Amino acid sequence: MLPILTMLSTPAAAQSHRPVVPAEVPPWPVITSIDPSEGPESGGKQVLIRGANFGNGTYLIVTFGDTLAPDPQYNPDGSVSVLTPPHPAGVVLVRVDTGIPNGSGKSYTYLPDTDEPEAQPPPANPGPAPSVQPPPATRPGT
Repeated sequence: MLPILTMLSTPAAAQSHRPVVPAEVPPWPVITSIDPSEGPESGGKQVLIRGANFGNGTYLIVTFGDTLAPDPQYNPDGSVSVLTPPHPAGVVLVRVDTGIPNGSGKSYTYLPDTDEPEAQPPPANPGPAPSVQPPPATRPGT
């Protein structure tokens, strides 16, 4: 916990010459990993954010660049699960906000969406190869 000095603001407190009492502030959130660390620019990719000091989930905001992620979920192990919001291709900084000033973030890479269909694997057992019969032999002059 980081101590923050607070000033007493009442006139009586100011005249009493009491020392300033430090108030405890929880440490800021720190992201150690994002898995996976890349996904499509269309968003919708489930990611797991690991780190420390994410609070208890009562106040939890996750941003990808300047874009809010919808409905982040605080997990019992202290990690956060979230779907990536849509964002143009490129690298963005991901931050977790718990109401405490955020000291760190991690990079996430948005990849361009492709319109090409995914390659299909070959069938597991294509069966026997077709038989090829050579043409019948002919004798000259017959």
